[in-house]
Amino acid sequence: MHNMSESKIDSFSRDARHSMVVFRNYNSLPATIHSFKKLRSLIVDDGPSSMNADLPNLIANLSCLRTLKLSRCGIEEVPSNIGKLIHLRHVDLSWNKIRELPEKMCELYNMLTLDVSDCFLKQLPNNIRKLVKLRHLSVANYRVDSWFLKMRGVEGLSSLRELDEFPVSGSDKESNIGDLRNLNHLQGSIRIRWLRDVKDPDEVKKAELKRKKHLTRLDLWFESRKDMRIIRDDEILEALEPPPNLESLMICDYQGIIPVFPSCINKLRVVVLRNWGKIENLPPLGKLPSLEELSVGGMECVGRVGREFLGLGVDSEISIGEMTSSSSNTIIAFPKLKSLTFWDMGKWEEWEGGEGGRWRRGNEDKTNICISTIMPSLRSLTISGCPKLKALPDYVLQSTTLEELRIGGNEDKTNIFISSIMPSLRSLEITYCPKLKALPDYVLPSTTHFRRTI
Repeated sequence: MHNMSESKIDSFSRDARHSMVVFRNYNSLPATIHSFKKLRSLIVDDGPSSMNADLPNLIANLSCLRTLKLSRCGIEEVPSNIGKLIHLRHVDLSWNKIRELPEKMCELYNMLTLDVSDCFLKQLPNNIRKLVKLRHLSVANYRVDSWFLKMRGVEGLSSLRELDEFPVSGSDKESNIGDLRNLNHLQGSIRIRWLRDVKDPDEVKKAELKRKKHLTRLDLWFESRKDMRIIRDDEILEALEPPPNLESLMICDYQGIIPVFPSCINKLRVVVLRNWGKIENLPPLGKLPSLEELSVGGMECVGRVGREFLGLGVDSEISIGEMTSSSSNTIIAFPKLKSLTFWDMGKWEEWEGGEGGRWRRGNEDKTNICISTIMPSLRSLTISGCPKLKALPDYVLQSTTLEELRIGGNEDKTNIFISSIMPSLRSLEITYCPKLKALPDYVLPSTTHFRRTI
């Protein structure tokens, strides 16, 4: 109900059992709302500033509520009488100023959904484990980078299907990553933060992510609140043992050695690598047989992208069978990759072309030459904030599938790194390259859509 007069609201039957009232951008709630004793669903989005004062009475009068959504209402405190709404199934208190939840909420034994994302909670209620039917818990805070929420008690929520974020602490009194052990019904995605504060790889193994077969997306943030590194990032990553059906993986702020992606994650379709401060070479992602989207950025120390990135290094082991075609001497790197993005890699100068697609396998006889097919499905390439990159490799320039090329964020670049005609290019977009004065004639075939933004 938007801008509906109080008289119209008053006209609704107060005896209706399945009514829902929705308020958006209201200056104040009409007083008559308190008389809707049998109201099942109340949704207030971007509510009035008076909500803090109104909330206790509102809860007291609407005892039949099943769904309560009070998002962006400026709520600072949740009244304890919310525990009397024994029929509540779904509660959304997101985007408020709430710093704690009353223990009485843990008496809402029928609750299925609790959303307190983008609030300022410091910890969950001590008896949160009593909500044994809870299936969806949202706690992430994307507006405060340093936010931390103590998650003690979540280990008892064995019915959970969705948990959007789990902040890790090195203390058993706050949030121990091993508390994820029994949450084997989790599905969809989860972000695990502050991984660098883990004290023991054995505790990481206790999370048993490999048993969470319904998880398809995993975001790993190697941050630290305490700046006290006890174990290396690569030890943590190795101990995590990813879910078997993982399709999307993000790894942020990683500072360990180059990881080896296990063959058990051969269903990965999306990979994002972000802000790996000390890594000089990229991992051999070309070995991932199902990878379709790859985004790499914030790699401050990477100066060269070579054959190791493709999984075709001299000493590289081809451990994933799907990389090899029917011919033992033909290797396909990135067989299904469609979209590739590089961004904010200020030291990156060289992108090696793979010697025309020929290389020698391991330390075998020098006559054993392997033919490599690289990125045969690539459709889109984006390069932004990589001012020192000199040229694209042959396997990109000669691609018969690449249709879209985006170049941007190169403030001082005076020439473009395209040295020949790209046969299938249909769209070229150049943004924020103010010193780039002209393009070679061969860059723009007649079928190409070109757009430039200064």
